Amino acid sequence: MPDPTALETLKNSDKPAELARACQTLASSDEPALHTELRAFLTSARNLDRLDPPAKVVRSAFDLYAWRPLRTLMDHEAPVARETVAVLVASKEFPATIDRTDLALEASVVVRPPTPGVLTFWRTCADPKGVHINMLARVLADNATDASIGVFEELIAEPQNDEHRRQSWLLAEVPRHRNNPVHLRSMKRLILATRVAVPVRLAALQAVVDWDDEWGPIHGPDVTKPPARALASKEARDLTREVIKLGMDTLSPDAALKAKAQAVVAELDVLEKK
Repeated sequence: MPDPTALETLKNSDKPAELARACQTLASSDEPALHTELRAFLTSARNLDRLDPPAKVVRSAFDLYAWRPLRTLMDHEAPVARETVAVLVASKEFPATIDRTDLALEASVVVRPPTPGVLTFWRTCADPKGVHINMLARVLADNATDASIGVFEELIAEPQNDEHRRQSWLLAEVPRHRNNPVHLRSMKRLILATRVAVPVRLAALQAVVDWDDEWGPIHGPDVTKPPARALASKEARDLTREVIKLGMDTLSPDAALKAKAQAVVAELDVLEKK
């Protein structure tokens, strides 16, 4: 049964903090009826203005009360919670402001596989001149599904995106996923993508074989370092070898990158003998 206290709060309260707590109560539930109520509340422009009045000054999007139920939904792994995230992300009303678009992007990472509505939302955020594209690159990489990586490859292949920016996305977002076959197959495709500039394709190879703690400009303070190759599956190790072979055969990497690639092959050889 729906929580009468939370529903009454959503109906009658004029206090944003109370509204946010009521939304979190609904978001933490497994009951479809509660999620129906939450979706209705958070896809109403009037209710979103009650939750975060337009005149409210915030330091970042994550200071908005609207972030609280989304955070609860992200932490709640029930299918109905994931469905609610997908509905909010794909709605017209929730991502109607720059700040709430940031929140929707952040939350969308948990929707696996992404729904058609989420895919459409991601592509609306992919404007080369838009303010969301760097966050989008991170979310796509971390969603780590075939569909999200397909959109990530579109970003990398898009010539309107600055070449250095595309290299940075690869070097910043891919290394922490270097044991993931989805990412490794993507790097193979990018290395072979002749429509993509060679320096960008070289960055795809570098993202798999290299890591340097001094890449400060493209790593934030909470950067996740790459996982040990010893933790990779046999499929991932084989794909890593394929990425390296393709890169070496088609891209003519410089001596430094070639040495990095050869060192990874040597490391894989040792692991295969264990």
